[in-house]
Amino acid sequence: MSSPYTVSTGERTFPDLLFRCCSNQSAGRLLCGQLSSEPVGNTDPNTDLAAEFLAHIDLPNTQPTRLISTTTSLLRVLHLAFQKLNAGETGIEIIFISPEGSTEGSPLHGPVLASNAGMHHTEAVHYQSEYLWPWRIPEACVLTRVDLDVLESRGFTLQALLGPLQSPPSNLSEFSMALKGRWAVTGIVERSIAFAAAACRFGYYAPVPCIFWGLLENSIKKGVKWGHYREDIEEILEDAMCSLAEDVCDRSLAFETDLADLSWECAELHHNHAEKLDQLIYPLLQDEPALDSQLREENNAYQHSREHLQRCIRDIYVEIGLQSTLENR
Repeated sequence: MSSPYTVSTGERTFPDLLFRCCSNQSAGRLLCGQLSSEPVGNTDPNTDLAAEFLAHIDLPNTQPTRLISTTTSLLRVLHLAFQKLNAGETGIEIIFISPEGSTEGSPLHGPVLASNAGMHHTEAVHYQSEYLWPWRIPEACVLTRVDLDVLESRGFTLQALLGPLQSPPSNLSEFSMALKGRWAVTGIVERSIAFAAAACRFGYYAPVPCIFWGLLENSIKKGVKWGHYREDIEEILEDAMCSLAEDVCDRSLAFETDLADLSWECAELHHNHAEKLDQLIYPLLQDEPALDSQLREENNAYQHSREHLQRCIRDIYVEIGLQSTLENR
């Protein structure tokens, strides 16, 4: 029988939500390390995935594999994100993934791969939260992606989550203990308000309820009774999500004029660029070096202005929590 957090596809059952953390220094984002490192990857359906799994979990191994990792643990992915930040990695993002309805491949459960690779069940169980995709994660399975820089700019920082720490704990167990310790002195209702606000910082398209419950449940020490607060907690979450929707709507309206102005500037830039090219080409047809030089200068100026306007537009979408809309444009 499936849990409330799983979906079934035929005979196979998957979690309804998976997480992945990656950066510019990762082997791949949605592609496995081997496809990312080779211009043309070989997605051989007969690949020995058990052998790939052993290579994938071998920490000293620096060779790219044909598997790409995701996890059911929000805490694990947050720990990894802050570890990457502390290590100086760039372009860190958390990707939210749903395997449901994928027609382009599905993940394999870590314990199954471990057992197929010859591990004893006592070892295989260590990979219970891991799901590994052969070759790639289908783009259609990606719900949304959130940059850690954006999260931090909205106030979702290591210090806000764990208190005055200079760096994240070295392992997941210590990270979990630090989270519980940080919030132990805060009542369940006050804690719920804080975590509802924190979950909303992931943006309008993020699975806010799953993030909220993941934070709340991982902050509660074993043995603490909190079930009688359930209705209050659900009301707090609902209010926060309504406020998020209203806030996004208000900010969208506020930025509408800016977006219109930027769109007009883009059109004007393109028009002026075309006119400039016409002015350059005909007088300089007989002087190829001069023509090449001026064309290069004009194209560089055009590209610089175009990229600046695109960044301005992207910043607006990120600010109002609708970056996924821009990614689909």
